[in-house]
Amino acid sequence: MKIQCPRCRQDWVKKVYIGITDRTVFHCYECEATWFSEDSIEYATFVQLHDYLGRKNIDPHSRKTYDTFVDDLEWFEIE
Repeated sequence: MKIQCPRCRQDWVKKVYIGITDRTVFHCYECEATWFSEDSIEYATFVQLHDYLGRKNIDPHSRKTYDTFVDDLEWFEIE
C-alpha cells in the first residue's frame, strides 16, 4: 500500500519489522516518523523513531539496530 508520509510528504510510509524490538511498525525513512498501526497513520499520531527506541533503551543511532529492519515489500506494493 502506498501512503505518503503525512508528516514530511517526502517519502512513503513502509511497513517495517524491527527485529531488535520484535515489533512491526509503519515508518517513514525520510523523517523517522513512526506509527504502530496502519489505521493510525496521520500527522497527529506519529512518534519519532529515536524516541520509541530510546524508551526501550536501544541506541537509535546504532548500525546494529538498523540492520534488524526488514521492510514488508508486499505491503508496499499492494494497491
